[in-house]
Amino acid sequence: MYEISIIVWLVLAILTAFLAARKNRSFLGWLIIGLVIPLIGFILILVMPEGKPLEEETGKVAKPAASSA
Repeated sequence: MYEISIIVWLVLAILTAFLAARKNRSFLGWLIIGLVIPLIGFILILVMPEGKPLEEETGKVAKPAASSA
């Protein structure tokens, strides 16, 4: 029974992080939140609105890598 609760805990943490990434939130930050408070973190990310992409927030656009050819 203990093993199942650890698996559910880890799955909730990973799901929380993936949902956060889909909503333009920090994957690593929400993974940590999901590990510390899994059910609350999962519910929070479900009700949070989608974040702005980084380019819109900072006004900077990622430059493509220069080709060496």
